Amino acid sequence: MSNIDSIDDILIVEDSEPTLNVLMDVLSDAGYKVRPAGDGESALRSVQTKLPALIIMDIMMPDLDGYEVCRILKADEKTSSIPIIFISALGDEHIKLKGFQLGGVDYITKPFYSEEVIARVKSHLNLRRMQFDLEEINTTLVAEIKERKRMEEKLRESEEKFRVIFENNSSAIAIVEPDATITLVNDAFCQMIGYTKEEAVGMSWRQQVPPEDLDRLKEFFHQLLTNSLDVPDKCEIKFYRKNGEIRQAWMSGAMIQSSQKIISSFIDITERKQVEAEREKLIVELQHAIAEVKTLSGLLPICASCKKIRDDKGYWNSLEAYLMKHSIAQFTHGICPDCAAKYFPEYLTDKQKGSEK
Repeated sequence: MSNIDSIDDILIVEDSEPTLNVLMDVLSDAGYKVRPAGDGESALRSVQTKLPALIIMDIMMPDLDGYEVCRILKADEKTSSIPIIFISALGDEHIKLKGFQLGGVDYITKPFYSEEVIARVKSHLNLRRMQFDLEEINTTLVAEIKERKRMEEKLRESEEKFRVIFENNSSAIAIVEPDATITLVNDAFCQMIGYTKEEAVGMSWRQQVPPEDLDRLKEFFHQLLTNSLDVPDKCEIKFYRKNGEIRQAWMSGAMIQSSQKIISSFIDITERKQVEAEREKLIVELQHAIAEVKTLSGLLPICASCKKIRDDKGYWNSLEAYLMKHSIAQFTHGICPDCAAKYFPEYLTDKQKGSEK
């Protein structure tokens, strides 16, 4: 996060100058900071100079194509988390699937609509912003806890500082007892679950979690309270809002040593999970489409005389039968002039005579 100057900073990689200019105008007018790169090498240099929040990249480029640039970025820990939206005039399922498999988060087909580009960029930057928020709140919480351990004599000052951060933080935060009774919440938490502070304080967080996630929540709390080395950075859970709606969140937590309570932060990831589910569905559909396509390639043993083809089991098949089995081709039947002359000479003779008349 420290190497990214702005969450709205977008790198556009496109070797076509007209397309590059259109994309820059569209996104600049939408309020985003954009910087261009005319080829793969320029893109890599630009990323090393300053990490962008998002990359929009053409696939077909000279020297280093978009796939190779993506592979290089995803192999580097410093750049692996940058979301990449591929853009190409190629709409083939194989092309799209390869982009997703390499780590791309989305795909825009040329010609594109300005509204579509802006909508997709906005969606992925929002997901990126959620990721940054989670990292920042976790860093803040860890720093606060270490500070209280190191400086007990400044406990009151630290607690006041913490309260300011707690009350004004944009992430949903709650303090709970070891038995999961909520003792303190901020405004963002109330907005997340739909209860007022008065309603939320005193309720058990376990009552807000569906039965299938209850054991996971109990184990997470137990690990936090026992300072387990195996405690995960975050726990994914479902929760009930006041209106009965079920949503999903990332829950991070740490134990407050002085009070043996747990401070928990939440990031609502419901929309993100929906996007991921749609993406997985798309990948499955593309894989299914690819599986339905039959192709012929390689060397085929064919008889020089009768033109039969030997299959993988050693059996000789007619050319027609082999092609129908190993491809999606269909056949119609007719007769060529040479075969007509061989098998129906009388017909050709009569026809010729008729033409002479």
